[in-house]
Amino acid sequence: MITKFRLASVLVLLPLLSACGTSSMGSEAMRGVVLQYLGSDVGTVGPFYKGGKKELDVLAVAERSRAESLIDGGAALFLVYSSTLATRTRGATGADRIILVQHGKIVGDFAAQPPPAPAAAQ
Repeated sequence: MITKFRLASVLVLLPLLSACGTSSMGSEAMRGVVLQYLGSDVGTVGPFYKGGKKELDVLAVAERSRAESLIDGGAALFLVYSSTLATRTRGATGADRIILVQHGKIVGDFAAQPPPAPAAAQ
């Protein structure tokens, strides 16, 4: 016969144990979300998290601010490299786009800005 204490213990521990089994998405699962979103004909680097904010330097100021807030909220950043020359814009890092993933969904898609042209010699 199950005592009230044992029953209460099981009811308290069951949600805790089930939460341990549901871990956050792994790197490859997140990469799979990006590849499914863009197609498999791209290269990716990442994920980057809060320490990867320097990768956002290829974005316009307004987009950078939005991307930083998404990263601060837990999104993972991927740099995307197009394999076709026709679609390349190439930002300063060489990436074409920055994709942000959170909870298995794309939460941000930003085009990289081309690096500034070198100043003309005078």
